[in-house]
Amino acid sequence: MNTELVHDGTQNAVVLHGTAEVLSDSPRDLRSLMDLLDLLQKQGTSSNFAMLETTASQFSKFTGKTLDEINIEELDDSRDDFRRYLEEHKYKKNTVRSYSNYARILYTLAIEAGWVRSSPLLSEEWQYVLGHAPQTKNREPRCSALIRYLAKQGLSPREVTEDDLSIWINGYVRGGNSLDYARFQSNLLRKLLVRAGMNRRLEPKRIRRDPYGVPPEQLPSSFRSELTDLISWKTAMFRPGRSKRAKVRLVTAKQLERTIRSIYGFGRNILHLGEFSTLAELLREDLVSEFAAWTINERHVKGSSIKTKLTLIHGALHQHPKYKSLNLRWLEELIKGMPEDDPSAIGDRQAEKYLSYEVLERIPDKIRSQRRMVSQDGPVKLALQVRDELLTKWLVVLAWRQRNIRECRIKGEQPNLFKAPIPLHSKVSKAKWVIEEEKRNPKAEFWQCKFSPEETKTKHTVHFVLPQSLICLLEEYLKDHREHLVVKPDPGTLFLKTNGTSFKISQFSDLVSELTLRYGGKAVHPHLYRNIIAYTWLEHHPEDYLTLSKLLWHRDVSVTLKIYGRLFDESNGVSRMDEWLQARNI
Repeated sequence: MNTELVHDGTQNAVVLHGTAEVLSDSPRDLRSLMDLLDLLQKQGTSSNFAMLETTASQFSKFTGKTLDEINIEELDDSRDDFRRYLEEHKYKKNTVRSYSNYARILYTLAIEAGWVRSSPLLSEEWQYVLGHAPQTKNREPRCSALIRYLAKQGLSPREVTEDDLSIWINGYVRGGNSLDYARFQSNLLRKLLVRAGMNRRLEPKRIRRDPYGVPPEQLPSSFRSELTDLISWKTAMFRPGRSKRAKVRLVTAKQLERTIRSIYGFGRNILHLGEFSTLAELLREDLVSEFAAWTINERHVKGSSIKTKLTLIHGALHQHPKYKSLNLRWLEELIKGMPEDDPSAIGDRQAEKYLSYEVLERIPDKIRSQRRMVSQDGPVKLALQVRDELLTKWLVVLAWRQRNIRECRIKGEQPNLFKAPIPLHSKVSKAKWVIEEEKRNPKAEFWQCKFSPEETKTKHTVHFVLPQSLICLLEEYLKDHREHLVVKPDPGTLFLKTNGTSFKISQFSDLVSELTLRYGGKAVHPHLYRNIIAYTWLEHHPEDYLTLSKLLWHRDVSVTLKIYGRLFDESNGVSRMDEWLQARNI
């Protein structure tokens, strides 16, 4: 057999000579990719063996499995995903074509050697679904890998469950693939199965539209103008008669506006009360009370969510001079009467998403262990690997809110992260290593973080020295790697995407979830890191809520107690007593 591999775009042909004669008498019990390579090496498959071996190594990186663990049928089943993996990792087009073709040659050689596919062929139902899937640029159905996986599990389209899809997503991402694309394929299959009438249980969850809400442009001009003035009053740096703490961030102001428009739409579209000219006309006791009851009872929104929204309205009105004459006592009572979520139920939901702190803190080392492999793919790939290592370490050392991580500036007139001497009369707390370094060198510079009140949720200045455990990796990233991610103009933020821009909230959450799923076994979003750190800290320092409060940038320790005190219930008290008694040998 002469198997030819022609690289698209070139005129060079790579030829495997004389394999058919040798392989025709070879064993027919090949199982893994390692078995195939051993056979090819034993039979002396010309000079092309080195490229076949390199392709197998790349396929191993793609699947996250060893060569012994890769079944030969995966070479065929995962062809389109292997190509996509190479494209996503920024390999050159000719390299992608070359690896894809050599993977196909490996599969062909296995068949020539007598290997017989053990996995069943796709049923007519699966073929029907596959035939209606949109195609990639390479004319491969977009969810073919997922369909082949489900068919290999012996499942028909009518038997697939959410758990089956979740298991595939987890394996796909842990093999080095994109979480976003895995979710895309899963959602696409749901739609295909529902449209084919084969599986109503997987009907995609539609985004809950707001059928009663009113967009700003549909509000009467007088009402819209009054609402705009209220939002401006709440977000301005200073307003006479308004306390400092009453100022809100733009994101909070938008939530306030949406809530008011929701109440407006409820009155107009659900109760058919017509239009409202002023806020005072809209925000009356009977209407708002009925809105709260309808939202909780009919739309099954959690009471804590409605409570937060009504509290925003109360906070916006009670200090505003225009609404001083309004009696808001009824609103205070309504807020107090909102049903509270069951703390144990909240804890149970969060526990399902948790990874232990010990697992999270090992993720940076796992990412580092792959540096040598990634370094062969060029400086950009290595830069992304170091970025991910620094990010996952940052998250377990500094329990920041995701916005502060995304927007942390290292450049500009007022960077959030900088290296400079600590001012002589600064109140910044210093670790022992900082104090000792200052004694040796009074002019020593230290990495510091500083955020203004406008940049923190709690509206107070945050200033501290960066923990020593982050410094070496940070300096390596800034000195050797970040520049490879920069695409002009440089946004100046610490962490950059592949295209050189800053992260948006959904992009950042997806990246962190993907990394924790790949290296920890479960997708953990950025804010959940704070809960995990808080719980772990209190496990080891049960009474030290004050330190935790400052670590989380809470203005008041009572906030920390309220939020994270509920993580400790009666079972924690009993276990503490048990440990105390054991220590006393009672």
